[in-house]
Amino acid sequence: EEKQAALAKNGVEPQAITLGVRPEHIALMGDGDQMLHGTVDVSEMMGSAVHLHVNVLGKDAIIIVQTMDLQGAVNTDFSMGQDIAFTFGGNVVHVFSKENGKNLEA
Repeated sequence: EEKQAALAKNGVEPQAITLGVRPEHIALMGDGDQMLHGTVDVSEMMGSAVHLHVNVLGKDAIIIVQTMDLQGAVNTDFSMGQDIAFTFGGNVVHVFSKENGKNLEA
């Protein structure tokens, strides 16, 4: 609702868009029907996080996964070719014009 209100305030007409999501705002959990699926191309250990380079829907994406979650579970076992599922909240997306790349919420 917040995103729709911002778009309406800016007078944005229905159009093709590009969604932007920061790599650290992507979660490897969620409702199975709502998740995107991809294949790990590269897994880079970066100290306290693993950077996953993933092919999803024919596009390259980066997902940053903390090596330890709040319950102490370790998340470091990602391999090339592995299928993963992920999602993100609507509150963390940025909406851009597909035509010119302009941020439609600003």
